Amino acid sequence: GMSLDFETKSSYDLEVVATDNGSPQMSVRTTLSITVNDVNEHDPMIGDVASIDFTVAANASGGDEVGTAISATDADTNQTLTYALSGTGNGNFDISSTGQITVSNSASLSPGNIPLTVTVTDDVATRRQATVDITITVTAAPSANVPPTFAAATREVAESAAAESNVGAVVMATDSDGDDSAIMYAIKSGNDGDVFAIDNNGQITIAAGKSLDHETKGQYMLEVTATDEDGGATDATITINVTDVNDNAPVINSVTTANAEENQTSTGLTVTATDADETGEVITYRFVTGGADNGKFSLTGGVLAFRSAPNFESPTDAGGTANDNKYVVRVEAYDEVNTSTSQDITITVTDVNDPPEIGTIPDNLTITDGASNTDLVGSPIPATDEDRPAQTLNYNLEGADADGTFSIGTISGQIVVNNASNLDANSKSSYTLTVKVTDNGDGRLSDEESVTIMVTAAAPANRAPTFNYGGTSMITVDEDATPDDTLPITTVTATDPDDGQMLTYSLTGDNNTDFDIDSDGNIKVAAGMSLDFETKSSYCE
Repeated sequence: GMSLDFETKSSYDLEVVATDNGSPQMSVRTTLSITVNDVNEHDPMIGDVASIDFTVAANASGGDEVGTAISATDADTNQTLTYALSGTGNGNFDISSTGQITVSNSASLSPGNIPLTVTVTDDVATRRQATVDITITVTAAPSANVPPTFAAATREVAESAAAESNVGAVVMATDSDGDDSAIMYAIKSGNDGDVFAIDNNGQITIAAGKSLDHETKGQYMLEVTATDEDGGATDATITINVTDVNDNAPVINSVTTANAEENQTSTGLTVTATDADETGEVITYRFVTGGADNGKFSLTGGVLAFRSAPNFESPTDAGGTANDNKYVVRVEAYDEVNTSTSQDITITVTDVNDPPEIGTIPDNLTITDGASNTDLVGSPIPATDEDRPAQTLNYNLEGADADGTFSIGTISGQIVVNNASNLDANSKSSYTLTVKVTDNGDGRLSDEESVTIMVTAAAPANRAPTFNYGGTSMITVDEDATPDDTLPITTVTATDPDDGQMLTYSLTGDNNTDFDIDSDGNIKVAAGMSLDFETKSSYCE
């Protein structure tokens, strides 16, 4: 009642015991292995094909799969199953060892149904097999998909635009053989830093959490792909220009110190600044509070200049240590929106050699031809120099008349007679000289003025006047004479041999206070006085 089944149990291991009937009984054991040989007793079994859609387009290419693979099994072990197709039109298809039907490379398909039989065969000599009928439906070849039309475009966005804001209008592709609204968009390349995003409506936006900076990157060239519902795709370049916004403050880049020579308004310094913005902002410069010497300067177009030429010898700076010739200003740059950090600038005024300057000289100086050597001619010639006392001034005489008749004190500036023997009013009545004053600074600067010395004839020796009567005069007067008398007691006159002399009269001698004499020589009793014969009867004046 038993039967063997290779598929259930393919081998047996039996222990065989041989026992005699002696006494005692003796036995022997051995192991016997029995192998059950397989017999091809099962037909292959083909899986369900009803659920497989065997549809293919008439323009399918060789190798294109038709439906999914047909599965088959065999209860016999170690079987290799093979698949075959039969039926009219089977030459248009191939079937693989796994049951996958594909379009043959030599296929010539037309729309319609092609009934075929699939045969699955095992590989035993007895060759058991199974079959199943299928129908392959060949559909009309679809028209070739036309990819979307997608043109290049340009969009602009300000660098100040917020994240997730739109970048201009949507970019739009069209599908001539499909639904435009089904087109999907994706950024393929050029999106440095993933700054932009695009949705399926073609709207480009600034990506969440991202920002733009014109100065870092002013233009993006996005390669955007538009894909239709049939997989057709077209790329287009979308240029995004990031427009500049005045969002950067100017940066002052000029020097902070400069030296300027005295006696001129130029400092040689121009305040300059750069602005990272590229929208052509006009940068202006201005003083700001904090520069102690702002008021002493002008600032026009960045050019820093003194309002009045500074004098090294008389500094007026207030910045730092006052009056040390270091002038401090504070400036800033402004681009109509943003203001730079302020900057202090120190201008150091340097000394230059100021020229000496001769003061006022009388139009004509005079000396007589009777003068002696070293006699002074007028007062010292005045001269000043801003650099004094650090410098000294030296005087000398120049010109055609500088023949040695006169000399000038090198330091004092006093003109003196140097060679009196040359003086003769009759032969030369004037000398025109050039007084030159030279400093000892760099370049030895000088000033000069013309001076005229008039030579006059020496006056003769002064001679004494004489009274118009000789000897001693005897005058009598009554003792009752008074200061109020109309007539003088007497009148004396004198003459002077020298022309142009003015004579004055005076009384000397004992009791000269009892009488007065006027400029005409009239003698009277002095005011407040009275004569008394008994007290004094004569006077000798």
